[in-house]
Amino acid sequence: MKITMQVNEWLLIDATIDNTGAIASQNGDTATAASGHSIRVSGWEASRSHPRAGQGPVGWPPEDEELTLDLPVEAWQFVVDQLRRWDKVDDLINPRSEGDTESSKQALARVLEERIS
Repeated sequence: MKITMQVNEWLLIDATIDNTGAIASQNGDTATAASGHSIRVSGWEASRSHPRAGQGPVGWPPEDEELTLDLPVEAWQFVVDQLRRWDKVDDLINPRSEGDTESSKQALARVLEERIS
């Protein structure tokens, strides 16, 4: 399923999935680590083929550019699940006030879930 988003949104996903993969590798969960790696590779490939590759942070296109990724629905659901997982971790470390709006991870997870439903 193809989904287009801004590069800055993908960078949040990439970092989140990197965390998931690192923990999975440490815990011997090779299936989760491999899934995460595959998702990240798709992002790297999309970045390399972008006409403005290398003009943004660390070789990526500029953060306000769009990036289109084609992943199976199951992979997108994995991304949504991991965004929510790591948002909970973030909230444990830096609790939000009751009046705070949704975090960037929550917002992105919500939008992605709407697109894949």
